[in-house]
Amino acid sequence: MAITTNPWPLLGHDMAVERLARAVQSDRVAHAYLFSGPDHIGKTTLARAFAQALLCLAGGARPCGACRACRLVQANRHPDMMTLDMAWQTMNLPTKGEAHSISVDAIRLMNNELSRRPHEGKWKVLLIPNVEEFTLSAANAFLKTLEEPPAFVIILLTTREVELVLPTIRSRCQPMPLFPLPSEQVEQGLQVRWGVEPERARLLARLGGGRIGWAIQAAQDSKVLEKRGAALDNLQQALQGNRAERLLLAASLSKADDEEVLPLWASWWRDVLMVQQGAENVIANIDQSTALEQAAQRYTPAQVQGFLRELQRLLRLAQTTNLNRQLYWEVLLLKLP
Repeated sequence: MAITTNPWPLLGHDMAVERLARAVQSDRVAHAYLFSGPDHIGKTTLARAFAQALLCLAGGARPCGACRACRLVQANRHPDMMTLDMAWQTMNLPTKGEAHSISVDAIRLMNNELSRRPHEGKWKVLLIPNVEEFTLSAANAFLKTLEEPPAFVIILLTTREVELVLPTIRSRCQPMPLFPLPSEQVEQGLQVRWGVEPERARLLARLGGGRIGWAIQAAQDSKVLEKRGAALDNLQQALQGNRAERLLLAASLSKADDEEVLPLWASWWRDVLMVQQGAENVIANIDQSTALEQAAQRYTPAQVQGFLRELQRLLRLAQTTNLNRQLYWEVLLLKLP
């Protein structure tokens, strides 16, 4: 398998790249795009590559990656490329430094910036990561700009789930859904582009579930796999513990407030189910094969499926509501098989 067939500076997502490249070359660019997909799948990377293509100074295929505009976008220093995130808000509105979400004042300030014509090129590009995290007031303040942006403004939004974005926002954007890459493509890319040794590349590709951003981060930061190891150790501790020990662990996990633990546990239990169904070749946690086989023999498929459903329910609630952390950990651990 070829690592990728597209010329843009990212791995995979060839159909999305082809669609965006065609829009750039034909000069038929929409005023707003909504990039959606799981965390670390490449949404922001693709959006930045698209911004490079829009602002690129080359006469041929864009982005060239070498011109001044491409280099400035890559370095996050292009005067016509803006990113509305918490860092931008803190820098431009120091009084909002303690805020936990984008404020209405930040939206208004950004709207004022967008009303000015580009400094260097044809377009002004605004990138807003995780638009689903806007408060209702911020979203309403942003809606006017999205409805009637200046003709020279292109708005790029990202979200992990389209359904979490207000309908009034997503209906005004061109949808750009991104999907997990084949694990073989991620594995090969890690080896060729990032110099990861084959066995480690295979593990990271499987664990990442097609999320190339996660795999790259794990390859470059040893703490990612260390945290995974600690999360799986906690799972084994819970499985072996009695009711009182599980409640003590729930208190500890709620204080740690690590949002990666639930997805890691869900991945492990899905692998147990795969082993029970004789599909060992598709498991993600390939370094946990012995523990997975033991769990597949110890628990019934109905027990595994039931706990997986509970995990997924709590995952959804944790992402969309302000749950009492200790309470949901207690509920979850007491429902372990």
